Amino acid sequence: MIGGVELMGAVFLLSFGLSSLGIGLVTAKYGSGVSRTIGLITAFVGLVFIGIFAAVTCDPVDVLKFTIVTGLGAFIGSVLGMGIFLISIMKS
Repeated sequence: MIGGVELMGAVFLLSFGLSSLGIGLVTAKYGSGVSRTIGLITAFVGLVFIGIFAAVTCDPVDVLKFTIVTGLGAFIGSVLGMGIFLISIMKS
């Protein structure tokens, strides 16, 4: 298992690559004209970052598990925070 700065860099590479790939594919599918081209370029950049992640990570399975857990935790935390904020605004 890698730790510290290496883990942070690996998580950054994977999460940036996956989100760029996803956003790029959605933009390429539903965009038109220049938006479709930009979506394809964004998807390609995402693939490049995923490739860099695979090349520099010693044990990608452990990093992938850590990335999924931290991403899920961040998502749950942001949804709960928005929910509390919206409830407090609607109550006042």
